[in-house]
Amino acid sequence: MKDSASFVNLYNYSPYTNIKEDVNYSTMLVVTADHDDRVPPFHSFKFVARLQNREAQKNPIYIKVEKNAGHNGSSNLIGNIKENAELFGFILDQLRN
Repeated sequence: MKDSASFVNLYNYSPYTNIKEDVNYSTMLVVTADHDDRVPPFHSFKFVARLQNREAQKNPIYIKVEKNAGHNGSSNLIGNIKENAELFGFILDQLRN
């Protein structure tokens, strides 16, 4: 980037660069897709790995990779139903605890 102000703004906005080393974040489910053309899956892997590999982190951090899906998830009805069921299942499980 040629504009250093833009770089600083993006850097300060980045979830990855704003991970605090001394915070135990809540249990988290990060969802990505193996064919996402807007946010490459490796960004999610890198984010989750950094969260998981801190001494302060005691709650689990999960990652779910949607297979044969893009930025908006599955492109068929059955896939969408399955994705939503898994997401709501995760939420209900966390609320139960």
